[in-house]
Amino acid sequence: LTHAVAELLTSWGAKLSGVHLGHLELFVDREPRLVAITQARFGEATPLTEIGTLGRGLFTRRRALVLNADHPTIRSLLTLARDEPELAAYFAVKALFVGNQLDAETDESLAELSLRCRQRRRGRRPSP
Repeated sequence: LTHAVAELLTSWGAKLSGVHLGHLELFVDREPRLVAITQARFGEATPLTEIGTLGRGLFTRRRALVLNADHPTIRSLLTLARDEPELAAYFAVKALFVGNQLDAETDESLAELSLRCRQRRRGRRPSP
């Protein structure tokens, strides 16, 4: 799942230093628990105001994306990723972006990119 999410977000233009699975114990009592957070460096303390930052701009710094391994959605997507990693990645990114930076244009772009990634993996030529 982490590789597929990294490929999807990198294809979309996100500035990533990596995608990791992690246990976000700090957020266990908070409802709903977070699907993922971003950090300047994986494993370091991050201000709450920065945990959803993931940019695409020229001057944007790369961030680590940490998928919450304890979140029910991520656990389900880990199972899906065994057979359909690109679809699982699309759902994971969509869950991350909901309520923050998900609009129709972004959703369409992510869906198209995940399909192209899937076609590449399966040895098919991506559609134009």
